[in-house]
Amino acid sequence: MNVSLTAELERAVHEKVASGLYNNASEVMRDALRLMLKRDELGDLHDDWLRAEIEVGWQAAVSVAASITDPLMCIIRSGQGERVSPELAELLNPVDPSTFHLYRLPANTDVELHYHDIDEYWWFVSGHPRVTLRTPDGNRRDFDLGPEDLVACVRGLEHTLWADHELVYHQYSSLPKEGEGGGHLTR
Repeated sequence: MNVSLTAELERAVHEKVASGLYNNASEVMRDALRLMLKRDELGDLHDDWLRAEIEVGWQAAVSVAASITDPLMCIIRSGQGERVSPELAELLNPVDPSTFHLYRLPANTDVELHYHDIDEYWWFVSGHPRVTLRTPDGNRRDFDLGPEDLVACVRGLEHTLWADHELVYHQYSSLPKEGEGGGHLTR
């Protein structure tokens, strides 16, 4: 078998032999191939591990959201004196203060129906959004909200929002636990 190498790789092989760690170029190539095969094997194991971790996170998020029998539980009309119920508070993870920011959603922006493996909050400052929440069992509700209304999207609860005008709201999320990422997930 003949093998062609770039000048850079050929130089690396000669350097390995010159170092005294290998007797000849064939030993260097055999060792390199063994390492490549081991890396491939470990890569497959890592991919399997990663898939399993994602599944565990997804199942945990869905199980929490499955505790929500009525999405209305996640709507808090703070301007009318409502507070987060003890039942909802029990499901929510601690808030991550570093995620708190003011968000401006342009008019007519399509936001796909999605969920997170962390809790997400929207506390509206201005505008009148239509918010859709859907539980893992398919219970879907639409809510017409306004300033001072808060939405606490429990991890695993699908949600979206829309308005024909700009919306301004405070957006923040919970502290991620191990294996949680916070990006948009879809079913």
